[in-house]
Amino acid sequence: MASLRLFIAINLPVEVREALEKVQQTLKAITFPIKWVEPKNMHLTLDFLGEVEEQRITLIKESLQQTAGNFVPFNLCLERVGAFPNLRNPRIIWVGLGGDTAKVYGLQAQIHRALLEQGFVLDNKPFNPHLTLGRVKQSGSRFRPGLENQKNSDLERLAGNVHIFESDAFEIKGVELMQSVLTSKGPIYSELESISFASKISY
Repeated sequence: MASLRLFIAINLPVEVREALEKVQQTLKAITFPIKWVEPKNMHLTLDFLGEVEEQRITLIKESLQQTAGNFVPFNLCLERVGAFPNLRNPRIIWVGLGGDTAKVYGLQAQIHRALLEQGFVLDNKPFNPHLTLGRVKQSGSRFRPGLENQKNSDLERLAGNVHIFESDAFEIKGVELMQSVLTSKGPIYSELESISFASKISY
């Protein structure tokens, strides 16, 4: 039976992806190897479903439609550069979010719960909303002398010099069901369904 690799996301306006690309350009002065995310692929992941049988997609869409009806559009903004696990030992470099982040947490929690009720097996790690800029390459670099010191000095210094704190707010109007196809040149993302929030909440 055919299956698709799926995730739930909030796709970003063009101007936000352009702002994130400028952040990447600043950080590309880092001396250790990074695999940078293509700007067209930047998004806010809410839940990753993995391989899903095609016949179950209707259930996902119904869950998203029900959840989206509980929300109205809200605003977010770019806030700061960070890294997992931290800036002194980076593995994933990201930009954090400000604005109505409580709405993002609430949205993700409702989507997560609805999918669990439909029998989907999901990652239960705490949700930490962020926009991934790049991933540190491990192969061939782990044992280079001074690499950790390079990470510490370069990333902390550059992150502190990135001026995204005054970024304009951008409106989030809904969520997307996305497909990911893995290729030798990187993932290819495509939107299967876009579900808009309600214009107002009815009580």
